[in-house]
Amino acid sequence: RSLVVHTTCRAVTDASIVAVAEQCPLLEDLDVSETAGAVTDVAIHAVARCCSKLEHLNVIGTSGMITDEALHAVQRSCP
Repeated sequence: RSLVVHTTCRAVTDASIVAVAEQCPLLEDLDVSETAGAVTDVAIHAVARCCSKLEHLNVIGTSGMITDEALHAVQRSCP
């Protein structure tokens, strides 16, 4: 129920996080920190849409590619 992909730089993409979100609806902990902008709002919106059990999300060091709007979507979907 936890996925840590930090410091993978460009090895992790939106497509891979979207696939995880769609296949792992019970995901509780996601760390995409230090991914150098490879993970964006697209992935975070998929997490918000698919992973309502999420309790922890780390987006530090994502080169500004994850916006407040995407984080608010997570907040609304994952109380």
